[in-house]
Amino acid sequence: IEVTTEEARELNKVFEEEGCEAQESLLDKISDTATGMKKNFDKASANVAKSFENILKALEPIKEVIASFYSQIMDIVDMALDLQMQEMDAQLRALEEKTDDEIEIKEDAYKEEVARLDDMLDKELITYEEYMKRKELFESNLEKAKTKIEEEALAKEKEINAEKNKIAEKQFNAEKVNSIAQATIDGARAIVNLYTMFDPTTASVLAVTQGALTATQIALIAKQQFVPMFAKGGVVNSPTLGVIGEAG
Repeated sequence: IEVTTEEARELNKVFEEEGCEAQESLLDKISDTATGMKKNFDKASANVAKSFENILKALEPIKEVIASFYSQIMDIVDMALDLQMQEMDAQLRALEEKTDDEIEIKEDAYKEEVARLDDMLDKELITYEEYMKRKELFESNLEKAKTKIEEEALAKEKEINAEKNKIAEKQFNAEKVNSIAQATIDGARAIVNLYTMFDPTTASVLAVTQGALTATQIALIAKQQFVPMFAKGGVVNSPTLGVIGEAG
């Protein structure tokens, strides 16, 4: 079939017109679909925001009660652990006093023995060589007695400090749980507030960022590890926090 130049031009014109109409129809359908999707998304976001608001309203009458109850529980735990720590500190002070008293008794006994030796030497009941021999023996016995008392006290002190570290670790863990709970509550509250401050679409985007920040904060808290702080005695007011990988 032969087609003249004029006929070819007419056919091309038809194809262009129909093609444009088809393209416009397709674009219209895509636009309608996108608009519908956006409406559905906005509606869903609004429903989520409304749900958050409803939850917040439902919790409003009891949140103070819950917060107060939780605070009271933590106070009781802290008080119990503080009392245990105070008892350990009292045992350390008693041990120190007992050690000092025992050493003082040994030193007084040594002084009495030396005084008797001095009297015997003055009365020429013993020679100077015998005097020095006995005195050196008394001094040696005194040092041995003091060393034994101090070693026994040190062993007892280590036992008490081991108990103090256990108590301090419980305090640390309780504080860590409290910090994680508080960070979670604060993060949830911040996300809820976003839906009351911004439109649902913007709030949803910001909520992702807020959620990531909260997760990072919780991870940092969870990463903290207890560092024993009682080794040679002494009173410390609060547990030490240690973070893995932390310099210093």
